[in-house]
Amino acid sequence: MAVIDVKESWEGLEADLGREEASAQRLFTVQFDTADNPLARPFLALEAAVGDVRIPNIWERHPIKNWLFVRNKTPREKGPLLFEVTVTYTTLSFAGRDQNLDPTADPLSQPWEIEWTFAMSNEPIDDDIYNRPITNSAGESFDPPITRDFADLVLRIRRNEAVFSPGRAYLYKDTINSDWIWGFAPGSVRCVDFSGRSVRAADLFYWQVNYEFQIRRDGWRRRCFDAGYRQLNAAGDDYENIKDENEDPVAQPWALNGQGRKLSASAIQSGIAYFRFFNIYRAIPFSFLGL
Repeated sequence: MAVIDVKESWEGLEADLGREEASAQRLFTVQFDTADNPLARPFLALEAAVGDVRIPNIWERHPIKNWLFVRNKTPREKGPLLFEVTVTYTTLSFAGRDQNLDPTADPLSQPWEIEWTFAMSNEPIDDDIYNRPITNSAGESFDPPITRDFADLVLRIRRNEAVFSPGRAYLYKDTINSDWIWGFAPGSVRCVDFSGRSVRAADLFYWQVNYEFQIRRDGWRRRCFDAGYRQLNAAGDDYENIKDENEDPVAQPWALNGQGRKLSASAIQSGIAYFRFFNIYRAIPFSFLGL
């Protein structure tokens, strides 16, 4: 059994360009010379080719719309030696995304998806809005510490990219900006997500890359109230317990003066406090991300 003719029909062509997905169909007829093995005919029809006319392959692009690709091929017997093959083209679904996108356009030319929102967290605090330490009347910290809700601005970006570098993602994950970006000062923007997913459209492989940044007004340095149970001795070469008015070791952390010595009760009552700052995230330039 051999294929002796393949023709494309130009009647009854269908195409649909929706807001979420596009599709099109092409119709071919395949003629065999003899009725040999009927079970083989549908499969042979799906791969038939004579001269310049052939049945397109799965994932092959549409000749007019490049980002339509062959999703499936369906053979149907029209006679003992004649088959009709319907070739259906479609795009990847854009459901849940911007409905104004053209689903037949080049994925790498699609506009970015950008979302601004907030992330809430509840964290311990050690001073009030006037930068006064939060302590009891004796100058001791509360245990457990006072907490409050924080609202961090969050920026999410999704864009299609030709390549994805896991090494670059690893470099940026959990880092902060060392440069100004989007109007925010160095040290205020933290990269919390940098991930990619491989996607195929027609014969193009590309990446959907997700970026997420958390922006904190006061930056990402860790600030700690300078307090403890011990202080440096007068010589500064050893530690000694901080004692209360009864010469007993204090039961709660006592405010320190920023140089390892305890603050006097009068200084504490007047609102004097010292804090320690620690950089806990690496800082690198975010401008190289091209965002």
